[in-house]
Order: sequence, then structure tokens, then C-alpha cells
Amino acid sequence: MILTLLPEIGSIENKSLAALVGVAPFNRDSGKFRGKRFIQGGRKTLRKALYMAAVAAVRWNKPLADFYHRLRAKGKCGKVAIVAVMHKLLSMVSSVYKRKSPWVENFA
Repeated sequence: MILTLLPEIGSIENKSLAALVGVAPFNRDSGKFRGKRFIQGGRKTLRKALYMAAVAAVRWNKPLADFYHRLRAKGKCGKVAIVAVMHKLLSMVSSVYKRKSPWVENFA
């Protein structure tokens, strides 16, 4: 799904990639006003697929589950933590695609 809906995956950096997909948080600040951060835009079909992958990863992938539970322990909402997992998952897929080698959990 990622390779078909995101042909730019190997050519741009992770922050731009996250913004392109729609999982990068943007702020609503103006002057002294500090609004909530939100995600919007991007490729909706890909964002939906990443959401389901993130939900499965939180349940079955130990490093991503630990990351999710660490965010929840800090007081983040469930959806905010899932979006962070989506962002991390997208970065992991991008890294694997750029290196052209399988993911190694403990690289060191």
C-alpha cells in the first residue's frame, strides 16, 4: 500500500514524508495564542492503512508497543499516541526502503 500510494518514499526526508501522508502535527498558533496541534491533509487512504498497521503494531510489535505505552504513561491521549506510532512506523518503512535491507530490531 505504501509503495503504490507513496512513490516519493525513497527520495524525500522523513519529516516531509510525514507531512505528505498527513501524520505530522501542525500548530494553530497566532501571536500569544497557543492552539492545539492537529494533523490534516495528506493522503487519506494511506493514512487509514497506516492507522490499522499502527493498531496491529501496538498489539504485536514490542518496541512500538513500548513506545505507545510510554506516551500513554506521560498522559497523551490514545489517538495522539497512535498517530505518533504511525509516524514512527512510516519512518521505519522509509529507512528499510532506503537501505534496501530488512528491518533489524536490535541493530547494535
